[in-house]
Amino acid sequence: MVFSRNVGIKIDKKTNKMKYLTIHLTIHLTILLIVITLSACAINQTYEGPKLSSDKVATIKAFHYYDLGLLTQHESFYLVKSNGILVGGSPLWEYPKYIEVLPGKTKITLLYYTNLFNKITEAEQISGSGGIPVQGGYYVPLAPVQRANIELEFNAEAGKSYKIMFYPNILSKKNTIPKPWVVDLRSKEIVFGEVPETVKDPTFIR
Repeated sequence: MVFSRNVGIKIDKKTNKMKYLTIHLTIHLTILLIVITLSACAINQTYEGPKLSSDKVATIKAFHYYDLGLLTQHESFYLVKSNGILVGGSPLWEYPKYIEVLPGKTKITLLYYTNLFNKITEAEQISGSGGIPVQGGYYVPLAPVQRANIELEFNAEAGKSYKIMFYPNILSKKNTIPKPWVVDLRSKEIVFGEVPETVKDPTFIR
């Protein structure tokens, strides 16, 4: 009888363990499916018809700047629209890292997104009350962020790659919406906007 009781206990423990693993596997798969679904909302091709080769379209990227100090701060330009076409996405999951457009006049709508002006104390970040933990023990603030839509227009050429840049407030110590410039990544030619004198390389901000 004792032996049977012990066997019964072992079976129950095994069953509970299997249930535990099944629940956690289901949760992880659900989260993965949500991430894949939301990421799929981003659009890279902004023109109708079949995908064209890289020499027949222009590629546009947007700049992001992060200060991964004790008080983590970030500033980003996200691609929102191209010639009126919504490219989708969300800063919580990710706007497209790049878009492909047809040659010619191109109107881009950007989202300026930052937590720079949030009043989050060092103690809150260390304790986690002001954000969520990330690798290295730092915290990403969850307080409301500042957003602003920006529009720009330039002439895109086929076969070229462009990047929309800005000089971050984190470095300039200003409290303004940064003015963007668009640079040809190969030739470093500025096709829109002006580059601040403090910037040595228009394609890269340290």
